[in-house]
Amino acid sequence: MENKKIEHTNEILNGNISLPVSFVERMKSIAGDEFDDFQSSLNTASPVSIRLNTGIKSPQKEFDMSNYQAVAWCKSGIYLPERPLFTLDPLFHSGSYYVQEAASMFAEQCVNTAGQFGNIVYVLDLCAAPGGKSTHLASLFPDSLLVCNEVIRSRSAILEENLAKWGSPNTVVTSVDPVKFGKLGSFFDFILVDAPCSGEGMFRKDANALKNWSPEQIKHCAARQLRIVHDVWNSLKPGGFMLYSTCTYNIEENETAVRYITERLGAESIPVDISPFNGIQPSLNSAVNACRFFPHKTRSEGLFISLIKKHGELKPSNPRKSKQVGKFPDLRSWIKEPRNFNYRSHNDHIYLLPEKFVADVEFIGKTIHVISSGTEMCTVKGRELIPSLNFAHSSAINPANFPIWQIDKPTALKFLKKETLAAPAGINKGYVLLVYAGVPSGWVKNIGLRCNNLLPTNRKIRMEINT
Repeated sequence: MENKKIEHTNEILNGNISLPVSFVERMKSIAGDEFDDFQSSLNTASPVSIRLNTGIKSPQKEFDMSNYQAVAWCKSGIYLPERPLFTLDPLFHSGSYYVQEAASMFAEQCVNTAGQFGNIVYVLDLCAAPGGKSTHLASLFPDSLLVCNEVIRSRSAILEENLAKWGSPNTVVTSVDPVKFGKLGSFFDFILVDAPCSGEGMFRKDANALKNWSPEQIKHCAARQLRIVHDVWNSLKPGGFMLYSTCTYNIEENETAVRYITERLGAESIPVDISPFNGIQPSLNSAVNACRFFPHKTRSEGLFISLIKKHGELKPSNPRKSKQVGKFPDLRSWIKEPRNFNYRSHNDHIYLLPEKFVADVEFIGKTIHVISSGTEMCTVKGRELIPSLNFAHSSAINPANFPIWQIDKPTALKFLKKETLAAPAGINKGYVLLVYAGVPSGWVKNIGLRCNNLLPTNRKIRMEINT
């Protein structure tokens, strides 16, 4: 759809952002007397926040929480005083934290509220790339099966990589149109729809969001959002939850959409307590329970989020039983709890997935094209089992059964540049797990005087590093 030419305000605050006149008019009706504060906030620097991987990576050793301002609504979220060069931090590459906008971490409060209604076993992140909310859901539902979908195939690769670095073996990555999930029937207990939107809440971070904005774009997005919800609604169990969010301000894509879902599809919006948190605003429509974030009220970008409960009672979910398959005895020592996992081979690669979810993944795969499931452990080459980078990052790994090389930051960066490393004295020959700051970074093969770097080429740092 071709957008009409948009007039911009004559005044460009601080030489930074020029807002469309029609957007200004809309926001004045939403922000009221606070519009000037809102507009001024768009010409301040965006906050930098990260969410720590508290499950297995223990990055708190490097990120002492007492030294940072916490994100109030997320136990593992912190603000950084300035934006570092994340590319040169080995902990970034090992999944010790995820760089995530603070407002989107409020999903944690919504999940906590949903959990009060029953046990949630099957979770879908429908519009998942690049993986911020997916990795958060993996932490919030450590014992659940998490399906992460990205309809744009080119974006699913970064989603797959970020989930692998985060380390949960309970994940499945797919790349299909949402309508495919509707064919699964009532399968999911919880669905996150971080809906594609007009992006008003990202104006100060994304020049394209401002460039592409128009009233016509809002109408287009609102229609697409409802189509997406309609397509996936049948796969949500009675009594299950849909978490609907956008990074935009207008009512059409937010309150109006939620009211349509509740009235036409049979659901109710559930209140999420915002009283402990300063600055978060309630819904602009009293008939809808929702939370709104504005950059002049909270240290974040713009966000709308609403927890929706489908009519009915959420009944307990029981994972399907799977057939026993080969257990690959040589690999059992690689795993902390081998009895809990099922091992499968495909095209000379071996993968592990929690035993209790194998049949569920098979059921999904009959309808949905699955890109990956579980964790790739290794590649089979003749009689050799070559450990995978993804397995180094997995929560299932048992590091105690591998030779360990504790490396410093310069060595970690050489590894991430895929350079050849000199073997240190006292390290056994064979496959060695590199560990930086207590967190596994990947593998090398020690052949004596040097080590072959096993980092996949597509994961190496390509920028020049000034030593």
